[in-house]
Amino acid sequence: MATATTRATPLNAARVIAEDGFLSGVIGGLTVAIFFLVVDLVGGRPFFTPSLLGSVLFLGESVATVNAVDAPMVMAYTGLHFLLFVAVGMAAAFAVREFEVHPHVGVLLVILFVCFEASFIGISTALMPGVIGALGTTLVAIANLLSAAAMATYLLWRHPRAWKQLDHVWDDAG
Repeated sequence: MATATTRATPLNAARVIAEDGFLSGVIGGLTVAIFFLVVDLVGGRPFFTPSLLGSVLFLGESVATVNAVDAPMVMAYTGLHFLLFVAVGMAAAFAVREFEVHPHVGVLLVILFVCFEASFIGISTALMPGVIGALGTTLVAIANLLSAAAMATYLLWRHPRAWKQLDHVWDDAG
């Protein structure tokens, strides 16, 4: 298998970004989904988290009124969840490709990641009041960090040149 860095034409670059974005998004989405499935199984309520999220987001229910698993809400939220993760994966794949060529953007990527996480918490809180509190801020943070680590691991595996560039992130900062 050729690495992602061996394909140099603009058309191939776009294809690599699309492939890597899709796959890293699926990996990130699966990481969060499996994490909360395990949390739900331990709590004795499998699929409760996506049902809660879907019910609050799509039906406008309050966190306190969602008591049971609603299969259509599980499916609806899971679909949205993966679409959003694929979009994030596309952005991450593009960023990694840029990082391969310009290692100094690594600092910017870290800042953007922190901003993204803060925005995620803010938007989630605005669109689904009480959900993060109900799920547990710590669990949400752990799920997000696991997801980011899984996506980064995949992207750095696919782009070994980017992995090597990590040594040069701060070269131009001085």
